Parts: sequence; C-alpha cells; structure tokens
Amino acid sequence: MLREKRFSIFAVLCMCLFFQGCTGDIHHHGYQLDEKKLSYIQSGKTTKRQVLKVLGSPTTQTPISMNSWYYIGKTTSQIAFLEQENIEDVIVKITFDDRNIVTNIDKKTYPENYIHQTVGEQTPTSGNDISLLEQLIGNIGRFEN
Repeated sequence: MLREKRFSIFAVLCMCLFFQGCTGDIHHHGYQLDEKKLSYIQSGKTTKRQVLKVLGSPTTQTPISMNSWYYIGKTTSQIAFLEQENIEDVIVKITFDDRNIVTNIDKKTYPENYIHQTVGEQTPTSGNDISLLEQLIGNIGRFEN
C-alpha cells in the first residue's frame, strides 16, 4: 500500500514536470506600447522633444522629411519546440508639423500574421536543377589533398 502511494506521487510529479515544458512563453519584440504614456501625447500641443522624453526614440522615421515617427512592437508566443506564433503587431505613427508639434497620432493593432503574410511566388534563378545523385557524382575527383 505504501509502495503504491509513493509510486502514484512519483508519477504525478513526473507528469507535472513533463507538462511544464508545454507551457507557452510570451515574447515582446520592439517597442512595447504603454497606453498611459501615449495618453500624455496630445495633438497640437506636444513637441518632438516631449515625445522623445515620454516615449523614447522611435523605431523608425520617414527618411525624407523626418516628420513622422513610428513605434513598432510585436508580441509572440511559443509553446515548447513548436514554431513561434504572432499574437499581435502594434504600430504607432506620430506626425509632426514644420514647428515640431504633434499633428496626428495613429495607433493600429494588427492581430496574428496580418502584416507578415508571405507571398507564395518564387524568384527565378539562373542555373540548372540537378538531383542529389548528380551533385554527388559531379563532385567525384574534384577534391585534392
């Protein structure tokens, strides 16, 4: 009886350890939006310097005019060894006028893989399509000491 009880306790502990590896990990990449900080930014009142102080450096800026700042963040989840899944993408675009005053705040949230959808097309490349056997036979005699 005592032996069976010990075995069942041991089995439960082993199962707990085994299934703990299957819990998901949440990963944050890029800028993580804080709604409270974003509420301090007001269109028509806040300057570039104040935005920089409150939100920090932008992820990227428009290359020509530098009047649009983008804060880009991503949240993903991964369970054990499985492929990472995208939970949410957030992009905050803050636009400034010529006096460096905020004119527009645009926040967009994209669920799952909305932004990162890939196109199934392939770029054609020059060269020959050869099999593994042709590659192996073609390499015979090419190696020197």
